[in-house]
Amino acid sequence: MGRTWAYGYLSLTGDDKQEISKLHRQVTVFADAESYTLAEVYVDRNMPPGRLIRPGLSVLLDCLRAREGCCVIVPTSDHLSTWAAIRKAIEMEIQLLGGTLLIATGHAHGETGSG
Repeated sequence: MGRTWAYGYLSLTGDDKQEISKLHRQVTVFADAESYTLAEVYVDRNMPPGRLIRPGLSVLLDCLRAREGCCVIVPTSDHLSTWAAIRKAIEMEIQLLGGTLLIATGHAHGETGSG
């Protein structure tokens, strides 16, 4: 049986290349450790936390529409949004498209964890 496809997603309020590189590695290491095939990591830079429509996120959601049963890996749930309502809306969209949200710290969808 093949490995499950996954896409990474990062959303940052700034454009710190070192931070993006570090988070990209975190997602990549998690995907490899959990035996996912990481197809791509999408990055949205300079995003206000309340913005729901984002270029990278839109492409990611299109990928989920095209390929069933994929996972979305984020370093923390804050990469969806620090605003609970926006985060929940994005989580719901991922679920409706048949995707599974994974937090790279190892917590499954819906768990927030404290460390």
